[in-house]
Amino acid sequence: MGACKRCGKKGLFLKLSAIGLCTDCQQRYDIEIPRENEIIKESLKIVQSSPNLNTKISRCELIIDTLKKMKNFGGDFDVIHDIGCDTGVDEMLSMYEDLYQILSKMKNNIETVILECIDQNGPSSKQSFIDYYNSDNTKYIRDETDDDLIFDISKTLPDILIEMEGHLDIKKNKTGSKYLYTFFGKE
Repeated sequence: MGACKRCGKKGLFLKLSAIGLCTDCQQRYDIEIPRENEIIKESLKIVQSSPNLNTKISRCELIIDTLKKMKNFGGDFDVIHDIGCDTGVDEMLSMYEDLYQILSKMKNNIETVILECIDQNGPSSKQSFIDYYNSDNTKYIRDETDDDLIFDISKTLPDILIEMEGHLDIKKNKTGSKYLYTFFGKE
């Protein structure tokens, strides 16, 4: 007498699929798992190719959420192995959680660079932040990126500045024809 690997349903006449699932679980598997696998593959391509660090971070979050869904679907068996991957869900989840931490640290370092630039130079433009980021003063931050994590600071900076205006003490002021960023209350 067989039992479904996912739901545990048992029965003398229970028909199991090639991977040990009952008909109901196999139908859900056939709908959900290939779709989740595609989400992971597409998101990984974006993580590797996007010039925007925030995009890399959000896609990494999507991969983690998708892997958690796949893990919850699996019951007693690892759905990743059953779709032809070399590593299991737990290993992949750990790997992408580590990647997420690295990307988040890179973003925090950019925020630090922005704050240092304002602190040292006073009101600063986006170009000032880019120049400061690319200077020797911040080389320690740029050394953390490996070849797969390269991003374009000019594409990443606008999103980070918007976020910083919302949760940190910086604000944007229009001076002449350009915007300058400064600490809140220090115009």
